[in-house]
Amino acid sequence: MSLKDHRFNCLNDCAVSILYHIDDIAQYLDRYKNVINGITILDRSFIEMEVLKPIYTAIAIVGIHILKPYHLLLLDKETKYSTLLSSFPKLHNNLLSISPEEMLELKHTFKFASKDHFEKSLPEKELLSSVVENISQYSQEICQILRLLLKIFADGFAYQKESILGMV
Repeated sequence: MSLKDHRFNCLNDCAVSILYHIDDIAQYLDRYKNVINGITILDRSFIEMEVLKPIYTAIAIVGIHILKPYHLLLLDKETKYSTLLSSFPKLHNNLLSISPEEMLELKHTFKFASKDHFEKSLPEKELLSSVVENISQYSQEICQILRLLLKIFADGFAYQKESILGMV
């Protein structure tokens, strides 16, 4: 993972990795109950908190659909300022019009970035399988979280669209 990935996509990459490794972490902590990390003792209770799985999955889904494709769009050498000027309102409209249920399908839903950017943003198949597994288990809870996130993102983008770009 390069520095650019650490700076911009760390949260959603960590969420995907935790989803993939959470059972491994639980097995490790069960096996080594006396593990101490320096001054602090590892708190094993987070493994039993089922509420974390839908939260991590929602964060991963936001990363897959919005954060990583937008980041790839910004890094693309073919992207011009005019591209960004047209993509920004499209993203805002997508945030207002796309339902959380559509996001669970993990298909190219947000049209502000190309299908190529979306496909490049997908995690490795092994990691993606843990996201899909959690979607099937917690779809209702994930949709509730995504609904909140989409509203917050849309409000933030509306503010930026108006104040920075002068668009209404």
